[in-house]
Amino acid sequence: MDGPVISKCHAVARQQDVDLTQCLSDVMTAREKGLTVPVILMGYNSPFVAHGWEKVASDAVTAGVDGFLVPDCPPEEIDGVAAALAHRGRAFVPLVTPTATNLDCTVDIARRTGGSMIYVISKPGKTGCSAAGVSDVAPRMDQVRRAAGDVPTTIGFGVSTPDHVRAFAPLADGVVVGSALIRALNEGRSPYERRRIARSFVGRLAAATLL
Repeated sequence: MDGPVISKCHAVARQQDVDLTQCLSDVMTAREKGLTVPVILMGYNSPFVAHGWEKVASDAVTAGVDGFLVPDCPPEEIDGVAAALAHRGRAFVPLVTPTATNLDCTVDIARRTGGSMIYVISKPGKTGCSAAGVSDVAPRMDQVRRAAGDVPTTIGFGVSTPDHVRAFAPLADGVVVGSALIRALNEGRSPYERRRIARSFVGRLAAATLL
């Protein structure tokens, strides 16, 4: 699923020995500094399995992580993972691919683990790809939202500009932007400059949801 931007981030993270424990620690530090918005960690299954899902759930409570999105979690393991997280009041965020058919199952998983959100992939391909056309996505999103009921829906993949956000925002409760934000952050030469870039970039995207 990963496009070149996210793949490079993985490589840089490995070079700097960033792991799940470090990510949990970073969230805890952010909480201690006043962060109040929900935090969902997204990653591949193997680090979570190595850590142990029961310990992941326990450590998430300590760190202040609200949930997890695991794109490659095997279907036969999802119920066990979701139960471990739900026992600690953490959410497992299900992913809806363009070809997924069993939406009732997806919604059931979301509701059993806090109903934080459902993440809908707008089109086949890799992260950072070009955005799907609204007319192509709208029927699918209508279907997902009818199934989801009161569970919030988000949509992502290829969303990178305020115009994209403006087009997709009416289709879902939230819009996910990843690769484009990382590309913007890479333009900063210092932590201060990257914070400034992040505030400006995210601010423009957020403003687009209000128009």
